[in-house]
Amino acid sequence: MPDKLTERLDAHNVSVDEDLAHLHLCGHVHLQTGRVCCLPVCHTGSCEFRCSDDIPRSNGNPQ
Repeated sequence: MPDKLTERLDAHNVSVDEDLAHLHLCGHVHLQTGRVCCLPVCHTGSCEFRCSDDIPRSNGNPQ
């Protein structure tokens, strides 16, 4: 069975944060501000963008 990242064809798009995609989060990046969405992948409604410095990464550390 493929992992979730393999199923997410957008994970290698510059507008998706790969670390957040590995955590099964939306990860869409607002390119004008650099803020990222931390909602679950395939969430309903609009993205909620947060400062990327405040978001834990897959290695457990902020960016």
